[in-house]
Amino acid sequence: MYILKRLFMMLVTLWIIVTLTFIIMHIIPGDPFSNDSKTIPEAVLQNMRARYNLDKPLAVQYVLYLKNLLVLDMGPSIQSKTTDVNMLIARGFPPSALLGIQSIVVAIIAGISLGTLAALHHNRPLDYISMFIAIVGISVPSFILAPLLIKYVAVKWHLLPVASWGTWQHTVLPSLALAVSPLAVIARFMRTSMLEVMHEEYIRTPKQKACPPGQWLFVTVYVMH
Repeated sequence: MYILKRLFMMLVTLWIIVTLTFIIMHIIPGDPFSNDSKTIPEAVLQNMRARYNLDKPLAVQYVLYLKNLLVLDMGPSIQSKTTDVNMLIARGFPPSALLGIQSIVVAIIAGISLGTLAALHHNRPLDYISMFIAIVGISVPSFILAPLLIKYVAVKWHLLPVASWGTWQHTVLPSLALAVSPLAVIARFMRTSMLEVMHEEYIRTPKQKACPPGQWLFVTVYVMH
């Protein structure tokens, strides 16, 4: 029942998002061909609007919009006359998926490691350094971090290539830029959770009896999960 409820809420959320997108796009004055209205004959503009269903009432446009989304048919592209939106998405999906997966892996591994080090060295320099990195990661958005990485790592220090696509080196900088923010969140969460568990009696007792660090650390991580 819980899963069905979550799936229903997900569908409702998606419906709200696509509906708001439709409304916002129609609130904006004009249409995609407004800039060409002075250079293209009116008859041609009418045909172009008909091709994209822009000549129909808003209610009809909305129904067609939802129907096309349900069957994953995004229709023809306005920018590219020789292809459709589905082909454009398919062309860009593999690189985007690769960068997304890499950034998630980096964020999880680095975030857990950073948070663990901070908790194990609580109120010591390593803790302060780790949390400073986490705060910077949360505060600096990826669209600001990315140009900084390009400027220094790629252009100034020549450590990694910039732009283009082809080898794994080209994926490092964008993956890092995307990973920093979730990395910081995971690090802070990991530190807080570990500190709470480490103050429990079943963790403090083995530490006081000089139990090997690996054993009580394993128990701490096990209890957290």
